[in-house]
Amino acid sequence: KHVSARSNVDKLTALRDFLVALGGNSNSALLLDGWTTRTEQRASGSSAGTSDTYFFDTKGARFRSRLEVARHFRLIA
Repeated sequence: KHVSARSNVDKLTALRDFLVALGGNSNSALLLDGWTTRTEQRASGSSAGTSDTYFFDTKGARFRSRLEVARHFRLIA
């Protein structure tokens, strides 16, 4: 189920701030231009009711966390 607790812009702003904190250049916002997010609520299991946010680049590649995005931009190993 898709939920929208925070807007796409807010999530991408937080992601940009995270990348800059890891040493990314402040133009990281340009790197995220065209990216989108999707937040889905877990429907079953012991973590039912919690949500996951996914980040999608302009080509549709899915990143499951901010750390995966940071690895994509080679800010961490």
